[in-house]
Amino acid sequence: MKVLILGGTNFIGVEIVSLLLDKGLEVTCYTRGNKKINRNASHIKGDRNNQSLLKKAAMNDYDIVIDNIGFSGEDVNLTIDVFKGRLKHYILTSTAGVYLSGKQSPFFEGNNPIDP
Repeated sequence: MKVLILGGTNFIGVEIVSLLLDKGLEVTCYTRGNKKINRNASHIKGDRNNQSLLKKAAMNDYDIVIDNIGFSGEDVNLTIDVFKGRLKHYILTSTAGVYLSGKQSPFFEGNNPIDP
């Protein structure tokens, strides 16, 4: 199975890359190239806002895209449009920032309204 990871050099992306490689999946990281990637993963150097490069990456027939750098609805919509009809799964990772601010800490998914 072929997996493209948008942002695989920071935070949870590093762990996702390692886990998928350990499971025997074919992993490609799409990054700006500012940091080292796992030596067992392939690499596409580019900015996610470069639509032509993202479209070129989409031609590689990935089964799954894991998006760790979808910081806005526009980012996510662009990626979905580029890969539309080409994927089995699109997975967006997110943070507690999608929840409305509140006094409760830590945030629990079931107890907080999602910020529209």
